[in-house]
Amino acid sequence: MKAIVGLGNPGTKYSMTRHNIGFMIIDELSDRLGLKFKSGKGEYLYSSNGNVILMKPLTYMNNSGIAAQEMIHYFKISTTDLLVVSDDLDLPFGKIRIRSNGSNGGHNGLKSIIYHLNTDMFNRLKIGISNEKREFIEADKFVLGKFLKKERETLNEVITQSVDIIERFISNNIEESIKFNNKNRLTIN
Repeated sequence: MKAIVGLGNPGTKYSMTRHNIGFMIIDELSDRLGLKFKSGKGEYLYSSNGNVILMKPLTYMNNSGIAAQEMIHYFKISTTDLLVVSDDLDLPFGKIRIRSNGSNGGHNGLKSIIYHLNTDMFNRLKIGISNEKREFIEADKFVLGKFLKKERETLNEVITQSVDIIERFISNNIEESIKFNNKNRLTIN
């Protein structure tokens, strides 16, 4: 069974912020699969169809690893079957990158997951959120900010492409999904 964890912050205050793109993608995937979220045996919401578990931490971003660890242990998921979906401040808006392992890249949610799982050997789908205003705004304020108008115009396409990649991960493997890194076809003007 595969497990997909979307990172974000709970509550409507954060729902449309850059930091919550992981939640947005998981919500779209849940809709596409016809699944509904329910409370888990820990600090998370989940939905499942027997082949995949989708999870959203109820902790704030910096404690995402607590919820991921609870879910992994309860459902007995191997870290090789885990895919974490997060924003990436170092990638331009709309750039999508999938990796089979790596560092936290300065992302506190990934840092927490690496710490609580005691490994960086899990898959991650990183969604670029940076733009030309990034250099003028502190990182914490930028990630908690809303998308620009021109970004909102193509946000659904970013989410759709991300869900397509995740579906390939679910039905195949990480190697098949990584092929998308060279086919990132989204352009923002």
